[in-house]
Amino acid sequence: MNAPRSSAAPSSVFTDEIVGLSAIYTPGVRVVAWRRDLPEPLTPFAAGLARRRPSFERACAVYAGQPLAAALDLPGELSEGRAALLADVQQLTQIFADLTGDHQLGLRLRALEGTMCPKWHVDRLRVRLICTYVGPGTEWLEVVDGVEQSPSPRILGLSSSLAPDHRLSPGWVGLFKGASASDDGHDAAVHRSPSVPEGGARLLLTLEGLG
Repeated sequence: MNAPRSSAAPSSVFTDEIVGLSAIYTPGVRVVAWRRDLPEPLTPFAAGLARRRPSFERACAVYAGQPLAAALDLPGELSEGRAALLADVQQLTQIFADLTGDHQLGLRLRALEGTMCPKWHVDRLRVRLICTYVGPGTEWLEVVDGVEQSPSPRILGLSSSLAPDHRLSPGWVGLFKGASASDDGHDAAVHRSPSVPEGGARLLLTLEGLG
C-alpha cells in the first residue's frame, strides 16, 4: 500500500543559478536542483563513454582545488568533449566544497547499465551532490507522511510503484540532504535511482563530504 503524500509545503527548490544551491540550508528544504544546459562537446563524449565502457568507474577521495585529470584518468583521445567533462567535474567539486565547507570529498564517476538503488531510501550523510550526464536522472518525492523523520538508510513500506514527484534531467545538479543533516533525520530526501531502459546507460557523478 502506498504511503499518503503530505500536504506540507514543497521541500524541493529549483534554481537556474549557481547561487540558488545555497537554499539547501533552508529548514524544510530537502532537495535543490540547479537546472542547467551542458556544453555541446560534453554530451556526445559522455554518451560514448557510457555506451563503450559500461564498466567504467572512478571512485576516489579528493581535496578541494586538487587537479582531477590524473584521478579521473578519462579514457579516449584528447578532445574538446573529454576536456569539457573533466572541467565540469572539476567545477562541481569546487562548488560543492565551497558550499559545504568540506575540503576532503568522496568523488565517484561511473557508467551504469542497470538500476543502482531502485528502492525509495534516504542516505546516512549530510548532503550529496548528484549529476547524471547521460540517461535518466535521480527521482525523488516531496514529504511523505509517516516516513520523513526516519533516519534509516532504507525506507521500507513504500511501494516501488509509487510515482516520483520529480526527476533530475541530464546535466542538472541535485543536492540531496541525508539523515545526518539534522538530529532527527527530519530533512532527509526520499529518493531512488531511475529505471534504465534496456540497452540504455547512465553516466553518473556523485560527491559527498568525508569529514
